[in-house]
Amino acid sequence: MICGAVCRPSGSWGTAVTLTTWRRSGWPCSWPTGGVASRRVRGDTGRVVAVASRPDLTGLLSTQQARLWLAQRDVTMVFRYLSNQGVSQRQVAQMIGRRQSEVAEVAGGRKVGSYDLLVQICSGLHVQRGWMGLAYDEETAHILLMARILDP
Repeated sequence: MICGAVCRPSGSWGTAVTLTTWRRSGWPCSWPTGGVASRRVRGDTGRVVAVASRPDLTGLLSTQQARLWLAQRDVTMVFRYLSNQGVSQRQVAQMIGRRQSEVAEVAGGRKVGSYDLLVQICSGLHVQRGWMGLAYDEETAHILLMARILDP
């Protein structure tokens, strides 16, 4: 199975689980960022039946430009940036728990104003809430201050 497919293990292996790499298939799951974060998924019998993976976006979202977009809550630019770096909208949608069509709308320019959706995006992309101004973060406050000074 490739990235995000829902697998229903047969026999006593358990209930349906969402996977990105199906251990028994032997198919590699390659991501453009190179890093892969994994967690083990266990079936009803307790055996490890698969490894769920997601791209490690820490390096991509730690750049100065990405941090500025996050601080300004410019989710459109963040999604476009991830797309340019090779992370598909489908992968982003799976990480944040939304449909691909919603990610496409936001990447197309729809503004995100809902606090709950911003928190869900932070959680799915594994960025600190402070990076989006949803919690106090000195570094983010400094980034926003410098952006105001340099671009009045």
